[in-house]
Formats: sequence, C-alpha cells, structure tokens
Amino acid sequence: MIEAEIDITEAMESFSKAAKSHDLSSAVRENLDEIGRLLTMNVNLRNISNIELAKLFDLVAKADDRHLAKKIVYRLAYRHHESFEAQLRYLGKRAVKKENYPSFNMIAKLWKEKGK
Repeated sequence: MIEAEIDITEAMESFSKAAKSHDLSSAVRENLDEIGRLLTMNVNLRNISNIELAKLFDLVAKADDRHLAKKIVYRLAYRHHESFEAQLRYLGKRAVKKENYPSFNMIAKLWKEKGK
C-alpha cells in the first residue's frame, strides 16, 4: 500500500507542476498509464491526507470515475464530521474557486445521484 501512496503523490506532483506551466496535455500523456493503473487499484484512503484526497478527487473527476469520487467524498465527510452533502458543497466551492470544471461536473453528477 505504501508504494501506491508514493505513486499517487508523484502523479499529483507532476500534474501540479504541469498545471502551473499550463501544459496539462503533456503531463496527461506522460502519466496516463500510471493514472489508469492507480485508479483501478484498491487504494486505502485512510492513509492519505485531506489535501492529497482533494487533489486525488480532481484527478478522479478528470478520469470520470464516479465510484472512487464518491468514496473520496465519503472519506472526507467522515473525517470532518460532516454530511455527504456538506462535503459536496465544500468541494464545489473549491472547484469554482480553482476553475476546475471536471471536478465541478463530477460534483454535479454526485449531487444528482444522492437523491436516488
């Protein structure tokens, strides 16, 4: 499990560097296989910090993986002693502030799903 955490951290760092240089397409191409492998793994979310979980949510939103996105939101809500809806609201505000449209769209999908 430790190896997976290091890989996730490395992938997130390369994405943040690419985002700062506005060259996300090269970062996506370089890390596409690794990201796909990480998203299919059973990752233990308990050992990942809140900041890394929020960044992982952004990556999962780009990959359009609702199942893992929902697990991340529930984990964050559990840690903050909040409801699922309250955590979605917080992540929505964060997505708007950072102008992260894939994350905002994922939040909208999860919000629609919660009523079912």
